[in-house]
Amino acid sequence: MSKDCEQKLLLPSLEEKSVHDFSNVRDTEGEVTRSTSLSDIIAEIELNRYHITTMITVFVGYSARHALLDMAPVLSTRLYVEMDLTPEMESALATVTFIGMTISYLLTGWIANKFGRKKCVVWGTVWTLFWNALSAVAWNMQSLIVFRFMWSFGACCTSALDIHLCELMPTRHTWLAILASIYGGEAMGKLLPYLLGLALLGDKNGGSLWRYFLLILSIPSILFIGLACKFLDDTPVFLQSKKKPEEAMKVLAKITAKDAEWSLNDINNGASNDNETHEEHQSTRCVGSWRELKFITENRYILQSLICVTLIGFSVKYTTYELSYIVTELIFLSGQTESNYCSGTKDNTYYLQSYDYLLLSGYMIAAFIVKVLSLILANRLKLSLRKSGRVCLGVSLLLAAFLYSCPEYWIALIIYALIDASSAVIELYNLIVISELVPTSVRSTMYGLMTFIMYIPLASTPYLVQVLTKRSQHYLTTTTMSFITISFIAVLSLPENGT
Repeated sequence: MSKDCEQKLLLPSLEEKSVHDFSNVRDTEGEVTRSTSLSDIIAEIELNRYHITTMITVFVGYSARHALLDMAPVLSTRLYVEMDLTPEMESALATVTFIGMTISYLLTGWIANKFGRKKCVVWGTVWTLFWNALSAVAWNMQSLIVFRFMWSFGACCTSALDIHLCELMPTRHTWLAILASIYGGEAMGKLLPYLLGLALLGDKNGGSLWRYFLLILSIPSILFIGLACKFLDDTPVFLQSKKKPEEAMKVLAKITAKDAEWSLNDINNGASNDNETHEEHQSTRCVGSWRELKFITENRYILQSLICVTLIGFSVKYTTYELSYIVTELIFLSGQTESNYCSGTKDNTYYLQSYDYLLLSGYMIAAFIVKVLSLILANRLKLSLRKSGRVCLGVSLLLAAFLYSCPEYWIALIIYALIDASSAVIELYNLIVISELVPTSVRSTMYGLMTFIMYIPLASTPYLVQVLTKRSQHYLTTTTMSFITISFIAVLSLPENGT
């Protein structure tokens, strides 16, 4: 591989995004040949109806996932009072969910890479619907915990849509697609449990309303399955990496809304010929994947970048996911006791009221607006991951330190909204860097492995929030600052060129 080609594959710039497809590089007797790549073609296509339809589908998919995932703080807080649970038992419901999700990420990336991302997300969503239905008829807390654990193994399937969107969108619209589809869908999914709680649970104590709460939140998942079956396709870049050039051309034609103007030979680098046997085809694919993995591990710049990016995600994801639990707990504590942020209580006699659900909904909307404004500003300034990470994480550390002064609950909510916005900026840049650094043929597998590592601390999130907040918020503040510090160190350790 030539030095020039190798330099292009080292550390890509976020300002000039170029998804790297190793199938577009052929090494013959020491020379590198290159023709028009699918990545280059897709990057220059104008935003059209196909892109918008895909963005809407991804939006619904993320709404469906987070509606069933982020309803856990509302559900566990409800059952904490209704079933007279201990704080440890309250946190167990979400703890097993994150444990299952962490384990399943090891398989989700491989499944998406092996069988296709469309099949992965559709059948994964069917799995979550089945176990959510069983959760709604659980006869006690123990059975509910088991069903939620089984549910979690399908909840990770939508992560395949992250890379899918990055590969499909034109370069200049990638950040907008991530903002509208992934972050927008996530915000809507988090908002739905609060709105439903306001309509169904507010001012109503006891009973089995939480069962209907679970079933109604399944509706977005049903809608997503229909949209995904109708409109979602595996990306041309992914299909080409799997030696399916004809299928790649069909999808490319759908994207351009006309017959493709590029010949199959122009973009058919690395494709198997018509006389290649199935065994030879599988062998070629296996060798190619191992060669690309070897290139990643032997290239110091790429390897260092991936390690740092994984550590950043490891910390930022904890901070992001803990906020849903923190906000719900703060609202619960403010209704349970007349005190400030630092106080705690183990009393469990207070049901969240309509006013509380309205406040939670308002917080989620306001936090999303702040997040959108932060992402737009970061895009306008054309910041790299290094620059945005230093600014956002530095500000987050200062804001988190202010919580030691025991502010009023509403001030604490504002601080956490700003920390959430900073984390969103880092996550967006993190995702783009991952999509650029990892070759297409192993991208889903590598992303699944990296996400598995990122999700490891999430299993402790419910316990740290729902147990420690009832003692003192100082424990929680210290934990949050520790994870932000890890991200800050990882950002400082990123290679200087490109990221």
